[in-house]
Amino acid sequence: MAITNKSIIRLISHPFPIETMQSRREMAHITGQPIVENPWWFENTETNQCYYNIFGCIGYPPEISDKNHEDEGYIGVIGVVKKEGIEPKDALFQILDERVSTDVNTLYNYCIEMRKRYGYYQHPDMLRYWYCDPERFQTTLALKNGRLKESESLSIAASDDFYLPKIFDQYVRSLRACLCEPVRLYFGKNRLLRNKLEEFRYNEPCVAAAGGLVHTLLSRSLWMGETENSCFSVDEDSKVG
Repeated sequence: MAITNKSIIRLISHPFPIETMQSRREMAHITGQPIVENPWWFENTETNQCYYNIFGCIGYPPEISDKNHEDEGYIGVIGVVKKEGIEPKDALFQILDERVSTDVNTLYNYCIEMRKRYGYYQHPDMLRYWYCDPERFQTTLALKNGRLKESESLSIAASDDFYLPKIFDQYVRSLRACLCEPVRLYFGKNRLLRNKLEEFRYNEPCVAAAGGLVHTLLSRSLWMGETENSCFSVDEDSKVG
């Protein structure tokens, strides 16, 4: 499927978002909860599937050797699904899109195209960072950002626990935990990550990238708001009710 520049994501909010957020914060203080459900969400205009938020990851190609010079890097986009009957903190994860390339600059181009398609301009938290190894290809990233407006530059963040020894093991375990009953991670029509998990090679970029993002989401529930200092801004046209 070709990527288009048209966004398929629509921002929706409660009719009274500020009041709703304040009420949820007050209840969270009473019950001792550090996070709350945000008073906005996102709708896929093609499928009508709703998400609390959408996140992206990058798996850079491995270091070149005689054996793996054709190994590809990976770009993945994961939606945190808003579904009736499932508590926000237990939300399901859906692979929305995937791309591969042996060329790092091409991977960055995919990031730019995919974030437009999946709602980058809808809200400040939408695809704000791409989770990956922040120390590789810094010059390539700087050159790419130099061609973009400052407000459109690509931002990179390390997945949680990235610098711990043997973290690939934990990332794989986080992925596999979401594939056990009750299943929490769904592939949809996307096969890249699914196939790589079945083949399974140590430090596979696709698995490391998606595993790092899933591990981060499980660790911090990034799609939910904090009880203090939560950023919120929404246009009137995006309200429902």
